[in-house]
Amino acid sequence: MSFLVTRGLGLGANNFIASGGLGIGVAASTHTFDLATHWTDGTVILNLVNWFGIPSTDSTPGLDETYANWQSLSSPAWVVADIANYPVKPYLSRDASLCRAYGGGQYRDISARYRPLIGLYSSSGREAESLAVIDLTLQAVRSGADPRARVDVISTFVKYLGGTSYAGLDNGEDGYISGEDVQYRAYRALLARAEAAGMTNCISFQYGNSAQWEAWHPEFTTRAQRLSSVAQDLADYATIAQASTAAWKINGLVVVDIWPGAAPAMTDAEWADAIADARTLSGLDMYVLAYRKTGASFAWADALHPWISYTEWASTTGATDEAHAAAWKVASEADLVLELPNYAGRVMLTCISGGFDDWSKHNGAGTERRIPRTEPIIKGQFTGGSASATGYYIATWDDIGEGQHFQPSVNEDGAMLRYLTEQLGAALSEVVDGDETQALLNRWINYPKLRPCATVARGSGRAHHFAARTHHATSAPNRGTHGGGSRSFYIRSNA
Repeated sequence: MSFLVTRGLGLGANNFIASGGLGIGVAASTHTFDLATHWTDGTVILNLVNWFGIPSTDSTPGLDETYANWQSLSSPAWVVADIANYPVKPYLSRDASLCRAYGGGQYRDISARYRPLIGLYSSSGREAESLAVIDLTLQAVRSGADPRARVDVISTFVKYLGGTSYAGLDNGEDGYISGEDVQYRAYRALLARAEAAGMTNCISFQYGNSAQWEAWHPEFTTRAQRLSSVAQDLADYATIAQASTAAWKINGLVVVDIWPGAAPAMTDAEWADAIADARTLSGLDMYVLAYRKTGASFAWADALHPWISYTEWASTTGATDEAHAAAWKVASEADLVLELPNYAGRVMLTCISGGFDDWSKHNGAGTERRIPRTEPIIKGQFTGGSASATGYYIATWDDIGEGQHFQPSVNEDGAMLRYLTEQLGAALSEVVDGDETQALLNRWINYPKLRPCATVARGSGRAHHFAARTHHATSAPNRGTHGGGSRSFYIRSNA
C-alpha cells in the first residue's frame, strides 16, 4: 500500500491517507520510450540551483525569510564528528549581511570562494530586483531577445512542495521551509517571465528528492510516505508545467528533469514506481531526463547524463588540463555509452561543468575538491564527450558555493561564460563572433547592482574586453549530429 500526500485536499499539508483502491502505487504506465525520435540533436540545457534569498533584515530589505544558500551559518547540514577538520581558512563561516575585503574590493561575505558580479540577489521573484535578474538570465536562451545565446532550455532546481506556499503555507506556519519555497517561487517566476517575453518551450524543473529525508520534515516517518511524496511532487510540478506555454515539452509531453540524491538513494525500481505513480496522479504522460552514471537507469529514464562526476575527475589523469578533462568525460560517460544501445528510443547527454572549486568541506568529507576553472578544462569536456551523446547538460549556471558556475563572477568578468559560448558554437558548427559574445557578457558586467558594498560603485561599467576570436566551426568534434533558514541549506553531492 502507498500513501498519498493530502496537499490541496484541505486535510493539512502534513497528513497522509492510504491510497489503497485509488490506483496509486500501481505501475499503470502506458509510456512509450520514443524520445530519441522527437529529440533535437544538439539541445543545450542549462541548470540553475536558484537557492538564494534576501531577508527583510538586509540593509536593502528583501521579501524572503533568510539568505538561504548565500551563507551556511548554523546549518544542520554542517554536522561533523570533528569540527577541527571543517572548515579552516579560507573556509571561515560567512555572514552575507556583512561586507568584507575580497579581490581588491568590498563584497558581501557569502559561503563561496567567488562573488557574483551582479551582487547579491533573490531567486524567488518576489521583488523587482529578483525579476530583473531572472530577465537577465533568460537572455541566455536562444528564444530570448539575444541571438548570441546558445542555451535551449533552463532547468531550475526544486524540491519538496509540501513545505512551500504551493501547499498553502506562509512564513511562520509550522512546516514552512523558506529555502524550498524560494526554489518553488523561482520556478514559477521563470515560467511567468518567459511567458511575458513571448518565450516558449524553454523552462524546465530539476526535481531533487532529498528533502523528504531531512530532519526538518518530521511529517515523514516511513519510506513509503517519502516515496509517495516524491511521486506527488513530480505530478504537481508536471501539472504546473503542462499549463504553461513556456514549459519545456517534447512531442506534447512535459519533460521532467530529475536529480536523484546520492543519499538517500532511491533504487531504480523505486524511481520507476514513483514516475508511474506521478503519471497516474497527474493524468499526464511525461518524458524523464535524469542524472545517473549507470546505464541500467535507462530502464525508467528517457534520457540520462552523468552530472559533474567529481569521482571520475579524481581517478583520471592527463598530460594537460585539456587531456585530463577529456579523460574525465570518457570515464564518467562510460557506462551510459555501454548501455545506450540496449535501450531503444533513449537519449544520452554530455555534462559540461565550469570546473569545481568547493567552499564547503562538508560535502567532500573533509577533503578539498577542486577542478581548474580554465578554458582547456571546458574544451576538454567537449572533445572528450562521447559521439553517442546528442545534447549538452550545463552544470551549473549559479552554484557559486561549489565553484562550478558559468554566471559571471568577480575577477573573472565572464571568462567562463565566454569559454562555454565559444565551445558550444564550435560543437554545434555555428559562427562564433567574439564581439557579439562580448556584448552578451557586458550585460552582466555592467548590470546596475542593487546591493553593492559602500566602496563598490553602482554599475561600475567594467567592460573588460577579451580579444575578439571570430571563427566559423566547420565540424563538431566527437559529437553526434547536431533553504531558507538554518533548516534548508542544501549541498548536492557530485560523486
